[in-house]
Amino acid sequence: MAVYFNFLSFSFPFLATSRWAAIATLAVPVVVGILNAPPLRAQSPRPLPAFEVASIKRNTSSAAGESIHIQRGGRFDVQNMPVRFIIWNAYKLSDYQIAGGPAWIDSERYDIFAKADHDASPDELFLMLQTLLEDRFSLKVHHETRQEPVYALTVAKGGLKMEHAEGTCVPRDPNHPSLPAPPGEKPPNYCGNAHRSGHTLGGRGMSLAPVLGVTPLATLTGQLSSILDRTVIDQTGLAGIFNFNLEWTPTTVAAPASTDTPGPSIFTALQEQLGLKLESTKGPVEMLIIDQVKRPSEN
Repeated sequence: MAVYFNFLSFSFPFLATSRWAAIATLAVPVVVGILNAPPLRAQSPRPLPAFEVASIKRNTSSAAGESIHIQRGGRFDVQNMPVRFIIWNAYKLSDYQIAGGPAWIDSERYDIFAKADHDASPDELFLMLQTLLEDRFSLKVHHETRQEPVYALTVAKGGLKMEHAEGTCVPRDPNHPSLPAPPGEKPPNYCGNAHRSGHTLGGRGMSLAPVLGVTPLATLTGQLSSILDRTVIDQTGLAGIFNFNLEWTPTTVAAPASTDTPGPSIFTALQEQLGLKLESTKGPVEMLIIDQVKRPSEN
């Protein structure tokens, strides 16, 4: 999945799984998927924030791609997105963490144009999206922790190959973005920047471009979880923040690795480039179970 952080017109293709990649333009930094995700929230009698106004329309354009746009002033728009994808983002989860629901939530696409009554933070806006799903899609969910296949991230036998980043980046509050840099000046090197590069390896691969100031590997494990479609648990015991560059060639059922593959698999790249290793095991995975969802009420 790709995450692009670029302050103030903030391009953000959500950590894409093998099934999709959504591109969003945001005015503030948001991490979706399992990065910095708050705990799941099932239905509760406690009132939650809600949009002041919201319009929902079925998208029948047959256009490719889906996106979420967040702007200052509490504006939150979803374009051309299946309901299951909307649920992923509302609860800050990945595809493999969602279970249940009828087939139409994967095939029918919707546009949502909503606005809060104040300049809400990204976290507030996604809670409002949960409320919208409950009110307009009659969504009912519960969460379970199940023992599922996971990857354990450990330090490889040859030792760590990443550099510590303490003192090389500027901390920031994701809910209070800084002002843009003056014309002609570069923006600060913010901690936690993570994106997958548009460059490819030999025209076929992908790369995870330099990540500056990753907080206790949380950004890396979140990226890996989304790329591999499986939870990655940090068992390195490492503390602090790191700079790293990771390049690999993805393989899929449709495009398996071949002898002329221009780069390593992500498993090999982690070990050779970062000094980290992924080991398949079983572990707890927090799941969101869809108990009920209906087509949305009319505007």
